[in-house]
Parts: sequence; C-alpha cells; structure tokens
Amino acid sequence: MAEPAPPPGRVLAIDPGERWIGVALSDDARRLALPSTTVDRRALRPDTPAAIAACIRAAIAPDAPALLVVGVPYRPDGAEDAQAAAFRELGAGVAGALGLPLAVQGERHSNDAAPTPTTMKPRSGRRPGAISPARRARRREKQHAAAAATILQRWLDAQRAGEP
Repeated sequence: MAEPAPPPGRVLAIDPGERWIGVALSDDARRLALPSTTVDRRALRPDTPAAIAACIRAAIAPDAPALLVVGVPYRPDGAEDAQAAAFRELGAGVAGALGLPLAVQGERHSNDAAPTPTTMKPRSGRRPGAISPARRARRREKQHAAAAATILQRWLDAQRAGEP
C-alpha cells in the first residue's frame, strides 16, 4: 500500500545531533531547501522534544510548516541501529509537539555535503588560517543548518521523482 501524499505547505527538516540540531525549511513550492537555524541542546533545560519544538517554533515564526522531515543515520547496509532509532524517536517527539506529521530521510553524508568554511586570511598576531573560537562555533552552527537543508533537499527531490 502506498503512503499517503504529504500535506501541502512548507516542509521543516531537522538534523539531530548530540549537541546541535540543524533546522531547515522549504520554500512554498517545495523546490528549494533553505538552512534556517541551529538549536544548541546544551542550552535547553530540560532537553526534551517539547523544548526543542519550542525553540524551532520561535525561530521559524511566522512560517507554519505542514510536515517535519527528520534525518536518520542508517547504517551503510540500510539497517537502523540504536542511534537511528533514537533520532527517529526524537523526530517523532518534535513532530508531535509541533502537531505535524513525520517523514524520515536518510542523512548519510549530509554533513559532508554541507558547505565547509574557507580558509581565513591571516591577521596580525595569529597563525595563518586561525579563527577565533566564537567564529568557529558560529561556522559549526551554520554547518548543522546546512546539513538539515541537504537532508530536506534530498527528501524534496525524492518526492518530485515519485520515490517513497
């Protein structure tokens, strides 16, 4: 039996991680995935799906997505291990807190596909290519949102191609 068609509207995607959760949102036409924000799980007290959903809701307002896609790290053979199950469970909790249906997309190599920072020009007093810890953290945050956009773009492309 075929899965029902996803509801119309923007699609929200998350790339869960131990510390960061990357967030991306599609355009209205569901053709383009755009990085949105990153949630720092260490700042959440408590670190629950409801708290994550509240951060995401605040970050993407006034956009109201119709569906949540969660990136799940399947094993190379396509099987789901404990980490994949945990990410799927987290996605289900966030989707429930947001009142959205859930779709799952494999996230293998999504961080590799995300743009990486370029080498900085050397500044006086610093070794060539050195950047401040604060700037490095901001870049890392952007990479997680870009990884979520990669996951979402793969899901959008698969939907247009008619893949399950």
